[in-house]
Amino acid sequence: MATKKTTPLTKAGIRKISSEKPGVYDIKNQQGDSEYVGMAKKGRMQGRVEEHLPTSAKDPVKNGSKVKITNTKTKEAALKKEKQLIKSKQPPQNKKGK
Repeated sequence: MATKKTTPLTKAGIRKISSEKPGVYDIKNQQGDSEYVGMAKKGRMQGRVEEHLPTSAKDPVKNGSKVKITNTKTKEAALKKEKQLIKSKQPPQNKKGK
């Protein structure tokens, strides 16, 4: 069964995220709408989410305020969940370049 957790999109919030399992992250704006959905392999969740901090010059996600983490048992399950979320939520940053 997948576990879910929502945390602020801040350095302190990211430190609370477990990287022990693969999973999907859903970056949300103040209104709760998805801005970007991505996946991370085991051991990479904190690093992947940190790449999307609003203060990062290289990241286009400037309106993120919180991140919802869904851990999965396998990388394949995370990929499947990521595709489902992108299709259903259609985050604006996932549409660019596609």
